[in-house]
Formats: sequence, C-alpha cells, structure tokens
Amino acid sequence: MMSLCYAESFRWISRTHALLPETFALLPGSIGSEEIVAGSPRQFNLWSTYTRAHDFAMHMREEEEEENIDLSEGLDEFARELEQEKKIRSETTTSKWVLSPNSPKRICWDLVGVLVLLYDLIMIPLYTAFPLQDNAFLSMMTGVTLAFWTMDILACFCVGYYAKDGTLVVSLARIARQYLLSWFPLDVVIVSIDWIIVLALVTEEEGKSAGLMRAGKMLRALRVLRTLRLLRLAKLRQLLNKLQDQVDSEHVSVLLDIVKLLIAIIFINHFIACAWYLVGCNPPGNESSWLIAEFSVLTCDDPNDEFLLYKYTTAMHWSLTQFTPASMGVQPQNTFERSFAIGVLLFALLVFSSFVASLTGATTSLRKMTGRHSSQLWLLRKFLRQRGITLDLQVRINRYINVVLTMTQRYVQYSDVHLFGHLSGPLHNELQTELNKPRLVIHPFFVNMLDKFEALMRKVCCSVPVEMALSRGDVLFSGGEEAHSMYFLCSGDGDYWHVESKTFSNLGADQWFCESVLWTPWVHQGRARAKSETELLALSSSKFRDVLSEYPKHMAFMRMYGQVFLGQLQDRFDGNQLL
Repeated sequence: MMSLCYAESFRWISRTHALLPETFALLPGSIGSEEIVAGSPRQFNLWSTYTRAHDFAMHMREEEEEENIDLSEGLDEFARELEQEKKIRSETTTSKWVLSPNSPKRICWDLVGVLVLLYDLIMIPLYTAFPLQDNAFLSMMTGVTLAFWTMDILACFCVGYYAKDGTLVVSLARIARQYLLSWFPLDVVIVSIDWIIVLALVTEEEGKSAGLMRAGKMLRALRVLRTLRLLRLAKLRQLLNKLQDQVDSEHVSVLLDIVKLLIAIIFINHFIACAWYLVGCNPPGNESSWLIAEFSVLTCDDPNDEFLLYKYTTAMHWSLTQFTPASMGVQPQNTFERSFAIGVLLFALLVFSSFVASLTGATTSLRKMTGRHSSQLWLLRKFLRQRGITLDLQVRINRYINVVLTMTQRYVQYSDVHLFGHLSGPLHNELQTELNKPRLVIHPFFVNMLDKFEALMRKVCCSVPVEMALSRGDVLFSGGEEAHSMYFLCSGDGDYWHVESKTFSNLGADQWFCESVLWTPWVHQGRARAKSETELLALSSSKFRDVLSEYPKHMAFMRMYGQVFLGQLQDRFDGNQLL
C-alpha cells in the first residue's frame, strides 16, 4: 500500500543529483575503514536514524496490534486536527468576493485614492477662494472624483481587515459591521456633499437660462459645501501609511518621510494663501485691503481676471514668508488682516519648528545609515595592513564583507529585528516557515513532505535551514571533505569541478546539490565555487535527521524514499554513470 501510495513521488528521484556530477562513495571511517578505490564495489547504507526510528515505529505497531488498539483512532484525531487547521485557514483566506487589504488590486486602488485626494486638496481651496471658471478638464475631474469616491464606499464592503489579534477577517458580514461603525458615516456625508454640489451646479445652469436663481447666493453656498469636502483629510494619513507599509527599504522609507514633510508644508501654505486671498477680498466696511493696495482695484468675482494667477502666486509668496525669515512688499491693510497675519505667524512658529526637527531627524537617519559601516570598514583595512596580510587575501576579505553588507542593506536580516524576540512560539515558527518554505519546495521531496506531513515540514523549516553568503571565487567545499549539509542555491551562480572526471558543471539559482548527505554518509567528490555574489540555504544533515527522529510515524515514507534514492545512486554507479 505504501509503495502504491507514493509511487508517483519517486519518479523524479533519478533526477535529484543531475546538478552535480559526483562519483558516489562511502565516507571513510564512518562505516568501516575501507579504502575507497575508483571502480571498486560500493554499497550505500542509510543513516542509522532511519532504521532505528523505523524499528521503533514497527515495535509500537506490534504492541498496538497485540493489545487490539485501533490505529485509526490516532489517524482520525490527526485528520480532525488537519480539518480544524484547514477550517481556520479557510477563515483567513480571501474569497473571490473579498480582497485582502494588502492585495495588489487594493494597493493600486489606494494609490489612485491618494492621487484623487491630493487633487481635491489642491482644487477645493482654489474653488473656495477664487472665481474659477469651469472648463472641460475641471468638469471631467469633478465627474471622475465623484465616481471614484462613490465606488470606494461600495468597494470598502469587499475589503478584509485585520483584527486586533492579527488575523485577517474576510467574512462579508463582519467587514460590513466594521465599516459601518468606522468610516462609513463620514464617507456617506462627504459623498452626499459631492452629489449636492453637482446637482446644485446643474440647477444653477438651468436657473440661469430660466432667470430663476440668484447666482451670488448659490456661489456662496457652493463655497461652504466645497469646504466641507476637506473632511476627507482624515483618510489621507491612513492611505499614506498603507502605501508606505509596502516599502521594504529603510532608505526609501526615510526619503518618503522627507517628501511627505515637504508636501505637507506646500499644502499648508496653499491653504493659507487661499485664505489670505479670501481675507483680502472681504475687507471690513470701507477699509482698504492688501489686494486694493497691491492691485488698486478689488475684483474678486471675475473669472476672466487676467491677474488671477498672479494674485494666487502673490498670496502663496506671502504665506511662505510667514514660515521663513524672508520678507515681501505685501502688508496687512486693516485690523482683521493684521490679526490674521499674527495668527499665521504663531501657527508657522509651531509648524515650522516641528518641520525642521522632523527634517533634521530624517536627514540624520540617512547619514547614519550611509555611515553605519564606514568606521568598521576603515578599522578592518587598517588591521589587515598592520598585520601584514597578503594583498590577495585582503581583497577577498574586503569583497566578502562588501557582499554581506550589500545583502544586509538589500534584505533586512532576521537578527537585526529585535522585536522578533517578543513573538510567541507559534508565531515565530510560522514566520520561519514562511521564510524558508519557498526555498525548499523547489525540490519535489519537500513538496511531498509539505503535502503529506505538514507539521513535520514546518518543524524542518523552523529548525534546520541556515542562510549563507559567498563572494565571487569563494570555495564552498573541496573534494575529500566530509559532507555535512545539502545546499539550495537561492541567487547567484557557481560551478562544480569533479576531480576524477575533470569536468565542470554550472550551478544556477533555484538548484540544489549534495542531497546524498541527508540519506547516507558522504564525502565530497569535487569542488564547488561561487562565480558571483551568491546566497545559499544550507540544510544540515544532522539537524534534519534529529527532526525526523521526532516523528517516527512518518519514518516509513522517509526510509522508503531513502532506500529508493540510494538504489538509484547504486544503479548509476554500477553503470559507471556520473550524476
């Protein structure tokens, strides 16, 4: 039954060593002290771990049969555990109707939302303060933004969220309840305002043609309604944080923080400039205003004003000077304008000091990141020179250090994240499984292990793999060395030189080699070397066998696979084939 069940699993065994042309041999001293001679008979034996664990499992089975213990109870319990695990996983797996908040589609939608929101932040103050004349572009953008925010309400009912315990909720009922109690009221109010504005504009056009409406009152009402649309600012921070969470580079993240600070200052000054223009358009009584002093004539409701753009840039210039020591010719002309200017100065004092502190902190972080390893590299070079290390070794050491530093800058190392120490045991194991599983399942054996013995595969992923980095020219192992690990080539390339046959084989990404050491004592028959900066995953044979020994019920499959694998090795060796 076992052989029939796993017959498909062994079709690929004959190909597992096609990546390295090693002549197979016993490890001298590990099983007898027989001298290995090319062409002499060789017998490959499994590690004793597989035979001991298999004998123990058989002994337990005999005892259970003698006591009439039905093994199906244990299997049923195991099946129930698997069913429960699948049920939990299905609850956290998105359906075709629900999007994950981190899915590419939702991220793209949020990115469009940020762009639309930025457009609103630019145009709403302009519409409120300046007599802009609608044109084809503005009318089109009004329709686009209205359609987007209306569809966004519907889309939010189909986007999962993360609960407080970190699990992804994809139940449509729970998503609807969460949204109705959070953002839904604000979204409905703002979208309703958008629709009221559009309907008011349509009514205004019809009223103008029929002579039934007063344009002045309608214009003031629309300005007030447009201002209420700024309530969407409450969503901007959330959207920006979601987008920044997708950035995995510390340098890029700090640069984005700096860009956000600069954009925030620009938008704050944009708002103040529009407010300053609005103040100048409404002087109290018959008093003068800065617009009258600057342009002699007060024309604030003329959409055809040729100086409209110049008035905005003048107001923007005045706003920026309140945040800096600079000055300009525009001055307040009445008590209200003077009071407004004083308020802006006090506000600028608080905002600009905070902005400078944040910008200084961000630039300091960038400087620390770029100079983090500079002093250590200088000490390394000084040490090597003072100790008289040969130039060739100095170059190789420096090159390797640069490779490691490049890797750590490109990929955050697990040891650098101290917060992982606060994770619970199950979360830590799940994280390690997610990290190492994709690298191991390129091998069909581990695909089968994941499919049939998921708990064992998780334990292997958590306990056995070790990451390695090689620089160009580094030797991973040489002929005659005792083998300790199986290797998975994650990135880069290398070559293998077989000593006896004097042949080269190329090694590339997503390949594995030295699998024999997992099943039998092994000696390397050649030299493996990195041809470029290379990342590998080493699977220790001893740790692998230690983990397998904790699961004696699964040892029948392991032993069968190992025997078939070694049989293939024996057949190829007897046929004088180089694998």
